[in-house]
Amino acid sequence: MFSHDSFPDIANYCTDEFRQPPYRLDLPTNVEATCTLLGQYDKTAVVNVTLTSSVGKAYDLYIHLRKDTVWKASAFRALSLTGMFEKMNKQLRSLTPQQVDSIINAPGKTSAPFKTKQEYQYLLGNTGLILASDAELMTYFVKNRAAFEKLKDDLIKNGILKTDLSVNRTKKLAPFVPRLKALWLDNAYRDRLGSPNNLNFIIGGITDNSVGYLYIKNPKDVPEMSTSEFIMLRKIADGWYLYKTT
Repeated sequence: MFSHDSFPDIANYCTDEFRQPPYRLDLPTNVEATCTLLGQYDKTAVVNVTLTSSVGKAYDLYIHLRKDTVWKASAFRALSLTGMFEKMNKQLRSLTPQQVDSIINAPGKTSAPFKTKQEYQYLLGNTGLILASDAELMTYFVKNRAAFEKLKDDLIKNGILKTDLSVNRTKKLAPFVPRLKALWLDNAYRDRLGSPNNLNFIIGGITDNSVGYLYIKNPKDVPEMSTSEFIMLRKIADGWYLYKTT
């Protein structure tokens, strides 16, 4: 379905949302697709399709399949509503150090997206992570795993799994905000879609379209992927998963 070869019988392997022609993505000649099985249940499965251009730019989407007489593609999902972050990241990357200083030092800068160099670096890093490929997000976690583990342990010790509030809204946990920002994360709180035993480190997104990392101590609390909540879930290390929702 995601190769440059023809697939004459493709309609026999499509159902639900995928029943609408043209059934497949017509990939440009400079784009290659790599497929990875993320999870398989009794009647459903999820495959990650990474589209990579000749210049190395990668984009991930997730094909949800349903088992009929054969396995059929039923829907595809991707992190949605990223346009605002793409625009912001592009603008931030285009600024020279002198322009950054000018914005910080400008009088009446209340409407500026950042007021300090630390805020500039955070916005640049955070929007970059929101737009990053799955491979980049997993590499980022591995590189910073020690900081993630320490932050997770300290948050749990301070009762984050005993409240439904986020770090930013819990006075007791407010001192952890700088550590979240240092990892380019937006917030941390109990998982609201899967199990309250899980800890969600959210990178960002808009409304229900989010990306982040889940800490799941007990394998029985690993949520099942679907087309309406966790559209993808990918294990990075023991207890740690990359996720996206919609």
